Amino acid sequence: AIEFAKKGFKVTATDLTPESVGLLRRYKKDFKLKHLNVIQCRAEKIPLPNKSVDVIIANAILEHIPAERQAIKEWLRLLKPHGVLVITVPLKFRYLWPPLWIPNYLHDRNIGHLRRYDLADLKLKFPLEVGDVYYTGNLFKIIGLVLKLEALGEQLDSFTTSIPYGANNIMVIFRK
Repeated sequence: AIEFAKKGFKVTATDLTPESVGLLRRYKKDFKLKHLNVIQCRAEKIPLPNKSVDVIIANAILEHIPAERQAIKEWLRLLKPHGVLVITVPLKFRYLWPPLWIPNYLHDRNIGHLRRYDLADLKLKFPLEVGDVYYTGNLFKIIGLVLKLEALGEQLDSFTTSIPYGANNIMVIFRK
Protein backbone atom coordinates (compact mmCIF):
# COMPACT_ATOMS: atom_id res chain seq x y z
CA ALA A 1 0.00 0.00 0.00
CA ILE A 2 2.78 2.40 0.92
CA GLU A 3 4.75 1.80 -2.27
CA PHE A 4 1.70 2.22 -4.51
CA ALA A 5 0.73 5.42 -2.68
CA LYS A 6 4.30 6.74 -3.08
CA LYS A 7 3.84 6.33 -6.84
CA GLY A 8 0.70 8.47 -6.73
CA PHE A 9 -1.96 5.75 -6.89
CA LYS A 10 -5.09 6.28 -4.82
CA VAL A 11 -4.87 3.50 -2.24
CA THR A 12 -7.16 2.31 0.50
CA ALA A 13 -5.34 0.05 2.94
CA THR A 14 -7.34 -1.99 5.42
CA ASP A 15 -6.29 -4.01 8.42
CA LEU A 16 -7.94 -5.60 11.41
CA THR A 17 -5.37 -4.63 14.02
CA PRO A 18 -4.93 -1.19 15.59
CA GLU A 19 -1.15 -1.70 15.55
CA SER A 20 -0.99 -2.17 11.78
CA VAL A 21 -3.40 0.68 11.14
CA GLY A 22 -1.31 2.92 13.40
CA LEU A 23 1.85 1.95 11.52
CA LEU A 24 0.20 2.69 8.16
CA ARG A 25 -0.98 6.08 9.44
CA ARG A 26 2.53 6.87 10.65
CA TYR A 27 3.95 5.99 7.21
CA LYS A 28 1.25 8.11 5.59
CA LYS A 29 2.35 11.07 7.69
CA ASP A 30 6.11 10.42 7.39
CA PHE A 31 5.99 10.04 3.59
CA LYS A 32 3.27 12.72 3.12
CA LEU A 33 1.05 10.26 1.26
CA LYS A 34 -2.13 12.20 0.52
CA HIS A 35 -3.47 9.41 -1.73
CA LEU A 36 -3.45 6.82 1.09
CA ASN A 37 -6.68 6.11 2.98
CA VAL A 38 -6.35 3.80 5.99
CA ILE A 39 -9.32 1.92 7.44
CA GLN A 40 -9.43 -0.43 10.41
CA CYS A 41 -11.95 -3.13 9.59
CA ARG A 42 -12.48 -6.83 9.02
CA ALA A 43 -11.91 -8.24 5.53
CA GLU A 44 -15.49 -9.52 5.62
CA LYS A 45 -16.97 -6.03 6.10
CA ILE A 46 -15.12 -3.21 4.38
CA PRO A 47 -16.94 0.15 4.57
CA LEU A 48 -16.68 1.07 0.88
CA PRO A 49 -19.39 1.31 -1.80
CA ASN A 50 -20.23 -1.51 -4.19
CA LYS A 51 -18.06 -1.72 -7.30
CA SER A 52 -15.73 1.03 -6.06
CA VAL A 53 -12.32 -0.65 -6.29
CA ASP A 54 -10.17 -1.18 -9.41
CA VAL A 55 -7.60 -3.52 -7.84
CA ILE A 56 -7.69 -5.63 -4.70
CA ILE A 57 -4.44 -7.11 -3.41
CA ALA A 58 -4.93 -9.80 -0.80
CA ASN A 59 -1.45 -10.92 0.13
CA ALA A 60 -1.30 -13.64 2.79
CA ILE A 61 -4.74 -12.80 4.17
CA LEU A 62 -7.38 -15.31 3.10
CA GLU A 63 -5.78 -18.26 4.87
CA HIS A 64 -6.17 -16.44 8.21
CA ILE A 65 -9.87 -15.55 7.91
CA PRO A 66 -12.35 -17.93 9.60
CA ALA A 67 -15.26 -16.46 7.60
CA GLU A 68 -13.56 -17.11 4.27
CA ARG A 69 -16.74 -17.10 2.16
CA GLN A 70 -17.86 -13.77 3.58
CA ALA A 71 -14.47 -12.18 2.83
CA ILE A 72 -14.57 -13.45 -0.76
CA LYS A 73 -18.13 -12.20 -1.18
CA GLU A 74 -17.07 -8.80 0.18
CA TRP A 75 -14.08 -8.51 -2.17
CA LEU A 76 -16.27 -9.42 -5.14
CA ARG A 77 -18.81 -6.79 -4.05
CA LEU A 78 -16.13 -4.10 -4.00
CA LEU A 79 -14.47 -4.97 -7.30
CA LYS A 80 -15.44 -2.83 -10.29
CA PRO A 81 -16.33 -4.45 -13.63
CA HIS A 82 -13.02 -5.27 -15.34
CA GLY A 83 -11.32 -4.99 -11.95
CA VAL A 84 -8.36 -7.09 -10.88
CA LEU A 85 -7.96 -9.24 -7.78
CA VAL A 86 -4.44 -10.36 -6.87
CA ILE A 87 -4.38 -13.05 -4.23
CA THR A 88 -1.41 -14.82 -2.66
CA VAL A 89 -2.00 -17.77 -0.35
CA PRO A 90 -0.01 -20.78 0.90
CA LEU A 91 0.05 -23.72 -1.48
CA LYS A 92 -1.32 -27.12 -0.43
CA PHE A 93 1.14 -29.53 1.18
CA ARG A 94 1.02 -31.99 -1.71
CA TYR A 95 3.11 -29.51 -3.75
CA LEU A 96 5.76 -29.07 -1.06
CA TRP A 97 8.90 -31.15 -0.79
CA PRO A 98 7.92 -33.88 1.75
CA PRO A 99 10.74 -33.02 4.21
CA LEU A 100 9.16 -29.57 4.50
CA TRP A 101 5.66 -30.77 5.44
CA ILE A 102 6.22 -30.83 9.20
CA PRO A 103 8.07 -27.48 9.43
CA ASN A 104 5.36 -25.87 7.29
CA TYR A 105 2.58 -27.46 9.33
CA LEU A 106 4.15 -26.10 12.53
CA HIS A 107 4.70 -22.71 10.90
CA ASP A 108 1.05 -22.61 9.75
CA ARG A 109 -0.16 -23.39 13.27
CA ASN A 110 2.18 -20.81 14.78
CA ILE A 111 1.06 -17.90 12.57
CA GLY A 112 -2.63 -18.78 12.32
CA HIS A 113 -3.03 -20.33 8.88
CA LEU A 114 -6.40 -22.04 8.78
CA ARG A 115 -6.04 -23.58 5.33
CA ARG A 116 -3.90 -23.92 2.20
CA TYR A 117 -4.99 -23.73 -1.43
CA ASP A 118 -4.20 -24.74 -4.97
CA LEU A 119 -5.31 -23.29 -8.29
CA ALA A 120 -8.39 -25.54 -8.49
CA ASP A 121 -9.55 -24.35 -5.04
CA LEU A 122 -9.13 -20.70 -5.97
CA LYS A 123 -10.95 -21.12 -9.29
CA LEU A 124 -13.92 -22.62 -7.41
CA LYS A 125 -13.96 -19.87 -4.81
CA PHE A 126 -13.53 -16.91 -7.17
CA PRO A 127 -15.95 -16.80 -10.15
CA LEU A 128 -13.54 -14.62 -12.11
CA GLU A 129 -11.32 -15.01 -15.15
CA VAL A 130 -7.91 -16.43 -14.26
CA GLY A 131 -5.08 -14.29 -15.57
CA ASP A 132 -1.53 -15.03 -14.52
CA VAL A 133 -0.55 -17.68 -11.99
CA TYR A 134 2.77 -17.70 -10.13
CA TYR A 135 4.30 -20.14 -7.68
CA THR A 136 6.79 -18.67 -5.22
CA GLY A 137 8.74 -19.54 -2.11
CA ASN A 138 10.54 -22.42 -3.75
CA LEU A 139 13.25 -24.33 -1.92
CA PHE A 140 15.83 -22.33 -3.89
CA LYS A 141 14.66 -19.15 -2.21
CA ILE A 142 14.89 -20.78 1.22
CA ILE A 143 18.42 -21.97 0.48
CA GLY A 144 19.34 -18.44 -0.62
CA LEU A 145 18.00 -17.04 2.65
CA VAL A 146 19.80 -19.64 4.75
CA LEU A 147 23.08 -18.95 2.96
CA LYS A 148 22.49 -15.19 3.30
CA LEU A 149 22.42 -14.94 -0.49
CA GLU A 150 18.93 -13.49 -0.74
CA ALA A 151 19.41 -12.04 -4.25
CA LEU A 152 20.56 -15.43 -5.53
CA GLY A 153 17.60 -17.13 -3.86
CA GLU A 154 15.18 -14.64 -5.46
CA GLN A 155 16.81 -15.15 -8.87
CA LEU A 156 16.62 -18.94 -8.61
CA ASP A 157 13.03 -18.72 -7.33
CA SER A 158 12.09 -16.64 -10.39
CA PHE A 159 12.96 -19.56 -12.69
CA THR A 160 10.32 -21.75 -11.07
CA THR A 161 7.32 -19.40 -10.96
CA SER A 162 5.32 -21.59 -13.36
CA ILE A 163 6.01 -24.83 -11.46
CA PRO A 164 3.75 -25.68 -8.52
CA TYR A 165 5.79 -28.56 -7.15
CA GLY A 166 8.33 -27.33 -4.63
CA ALA A 167 6.68 -23.93 -4.17
CA ASN A 168 5.20 -22.71 -0.90
CA ASN A 169 2.80 -20.06 -2.23
CA ILE A 170 0.47 -19.50 -5.14
CA MET A 171 -0.38 -16.07 -6.53
CA VAL A 172 -3.31 -15.72 -8.90
CA ILE A 173 -4.29 -12.60 -10.79
CA PHE A 174 -8.04 -12.69 -11.45
CA ARG A 175 -9.97 -10.37 -13.74
CA LYS A 176 -13.65 -9.56 -13.32
